[in-house]
Amino acid sequence: MQFGEVVIDEALLWVLFSLLVVFVILMVALWIGRKPESPERIITMTVSDLIKASFRQASERHFALHEAWIRISYRIGGLLPKSALLLSVQRYGELDLVLRCMEEELAPKLRNNPGLDSHYQYQLLFSEIWVGGIYEILRLLNERKLALDNDEYRALFRDFELLRITIEKHDNANQGKLTAPLQMTTYDQTKVYTFTKDDPQRSHIMPMVITAKGSVVWQAIDVRANTDRWIERRSLSDRMIALWEVQPAQPA
Repeated sequence: MQFGEVVIDEALLWVLFSLLVVFVILMVALWIGRKPESPERIITMTVSDLIKASFRQASERHFALHEAWIRISYRIGGLLPKSALLLSVQRYGELDLVLRCMEEELAPKLRNNPGLDSHYQYQLLFSEIWVGGIYEILRLLNERKLALDNDEYRALFRDFELLRITIEKHDNANQGKLTAPLQMTTYDQTKVYTFTKDDPQRSHIMPMVITAKGSVVWQAIDVRANTDRWIERRSLSDRMIALWEVQPAQPA
């Protein structure tokens, strides 16, 4: 075949035409088989990704406190330099930051919908884990005679102890020292019952509410002092940081 002065082989022309047809067919097939874009498409993340993202966001939102917990971890961890105590303190410090975010997110909701429901059970779960973990760190320091020697520390440890015994052992702290049964009320304040130290089925559930700051607060019974008091998780964290915080060096 001749176009002006250019001669094109008809077989080559046929091959080029066939390739063009195949290309067009492939493009049409891809167009038909494509997934339509949807503004409502959900990007899925694994549970592990979500947890990791939550801890990262909390540390970024509370950057100064994150740095404070790191300094505290070195101070406490340095008391047992050949152990993993430093890492334990850092992990519970990171959990504290996550809880602070959850508390801050919950606080404004309480103004419109006071009270608790199942949406907040995970904050309660994390709060109980945090209390138990920090208690064990402080108990270890007491046992090894490495704890701070001041009234603020002893008062802080006592508050952690009162909560931890009831949360994790379902009992009252120092109940073995009771000289007589206790008349107590149920956690919902609707019934009175007798608490006896020799009863193998003895138990106690602390009354619990959420403060205006969104933090869990428990009503703990102090058998040794024959009193009860409300103890807030966030306040415990603030006191822990104030006691152990090492201020960063100021520039000259």
